[in-house]
Amino acid sequence: MEPVPATPAFESDPQLRALIAGAALGLPARFVEVPRDDLEPILSLGLASAAARLMFSSATTGEVLIADVLLLEADVDAEAFFAEFAAALADNPGFAGVREVGVPRGVGEEARHYSFTVDGDPTDAATLLRGEVVVLFSYRWPEGLREPLDVGALLRLVDGSVRRGGSARGGG
Repeated sequence: MEPVPATPAFESDPQLRALIAGAALGLPARFVEVPRDDLEPILSLGLASAAARLMFSSATTGEVLIADVLLLEADVDAEAFFAEFAAALADNPGFAGVREVGVPRGVGEEARHYSFTVDGDPTDAATLLRGEVVVLFSYRWPEGLREPLDVGALLRLVDGSVRRGGSARGGG
């Protein structure tokens, strides 16, 4: 019997990773990049040809920012994928009090911004589709934090970078 090939270890695509690197996002110095243990499954779905995933946290404030970028395969209906992806965020049973904040100003129709709580902490998730590039930010901070990150601003920043640079298949 032939052995089942192992799934190759996940490696972030360098061009996609550059879109969500801490310096590109202008994150405050309190954020440091931390390793993620949930990397392999994202490409095993067979819908993305490349991806980048980063996680940042602040030990002093307890904040966590997770950023994902997917480059969808050429035969994937990007708008249908995005609609299901965004709906799945809002339907997650672990999120309490989910409400749609709306479309972040300056990003366009294919973007969603949700607010909810996880174990009592305020949390935002924002996602956008630009061409065949899907970006997701998930940000959690402790109740009472004076200056939480503006997830809508992060989304606008990355969207501008994707539009200026296009994508790996020339969209944008």
